[in-house]
Amino acid sequence: MTFSDEDKKLCDRILAMISDESRMACPQKEVPSSLIFPRLKIHPCQHRVFIEEKEVLLTNLEFEALHFLARRPGYVFTKAQIHEAVWKRETENYENAVQCVIAGIRKKLKAHTEKEYIQTVRNVGYRFIVPKT
Repeated sequence: MTFSDEDKKLCDRILAMISDESRMACPQKEVPSSLIFPRLKIHPCQHRVFIEEKEVLLTNLEFEALHFLARRPGYVFTKAQIHEAVWKRETENYENAVQCVIAGIRKKLKAHTEKEYIQTVRNVGYRFIVPKT
């Protein structure tokens, strides 16, 4: 039995969704580590972000995008990679959707600090950076 490219993509998306849901459950044996950076803390199990002990309220998509980027500081992700990792379903204009979510994260972080945590890599995508103190 052979699978078409479309069938393979569908299987990959289903497996990714199952993986994402199991991570969100935060079972006691495999609790994802909090990500701690200067001034910024990301707690996946609590679905909370803090800057200098002040909570930053993010939407689900904003939190997931920030968490996805922050797990690999300095690594450049394309908009397609971010979309695939964060969104649970297809969106018509994924590039615009990713741009809007990144803009929302930046705006909410800016309300608490002047430091930049997400850097645009022109014509490629975005990367999480740890600002100098």
